[in-house]
Amino acid sequence: MARLHGEIDVRTAEAVFDRLSPACDGSMLIVDLSDVRFLDSTGLTQLVRLQRIRGIRLVSPLGSQPRKVLDLTHLGQLIPTFDGVDEAVTDGHPGPLAP
Repeated sequence: MARLHGEIDVRTAEAVFDRLSPACDGSMLIVDLSDVRFLDSTGLTQLVRLQRIRGIRLVSPLGSQPRKVLDLTHLGQLIPTFDGVDEAVTDGHPGPLAP
């Protein structure tokens, strides 16, 4: 699991996700965005790139800024997105949960 925090934007996104790439061993990666205060399009692009490299599940609580962006862009329909870590770990559903 990768727990991200702070702001993921044009200044930080590449460095943040470059650190995650070595962890790509072929197994499912849970990316926890619970402590992310801001996510921009650069961060979204990096999430899509990571999803293409390997399957990921996102944790982003309802009402958080990242979740609003994921919902607005419909990216939450492409990458399984959950409200909490427990759901992401235990849910066997191959896709995102319906709102």
